[in-house]
Amino acid sequence: MKKTRSRIRVLMFLWLLVMLACTALLLWLFFRLLLLIPQGISGSALISVVILVFVIAGVLTVVGQFKYITIGNGRMKTYSILHPWGKTVDLTRCRGILTGRETGVWGSFPTVHFVDQDGYTGNKIHGAFYRNFDQLVAATGLREVGGYEFTTGKLIKLLFTGRIKL
Repeated sequence: MKKTRSRIRVLMFLWLLVMLACTALLLWLFFRLLLLIPQGISGSALISVVILVFVIAGVLTVVGQFKYITIGNGRMKTYSILHPWGKTVDLTRCRGILTGRETGVWGSFPTVHFVDQDGYTGNKIHGAFYRNFDQLVAATGLREVGGYEFTTGKLIKLLFTGRIKL
């Protein structure tokens, strides 16, 4: 069976480089502030450290969605900054997909969350990154899980954690 590979948009490579540079700068600032702790840190510097921790966590969450994907033989393998050696998903153990749309600075893009046999979502593919998003979704061979009504709380949880029970 032929493998389907993701074709990442060129603009997204530039975006990834900018995000990685920002992460490196934020980490550098974070460690510079940590060096001030033994000398006695002021309240504003401590607040800066806490804010930087949350900003770095947010940036890494967004950068973690940038993946190189191969789909074939009932498996999907994703490579990302957070999983450089790859993460394999057995598509035969998935019940289906949950589709949606996310709106951001560059417009509105489709998203797909894979639903496992227990009804939990996981492993998201974001359409903003891929020129062949529809081809990737079709290559999974999974159908959309229907009949699910979102509550505001579940939608927010899905957006920020990527994991909800259907």
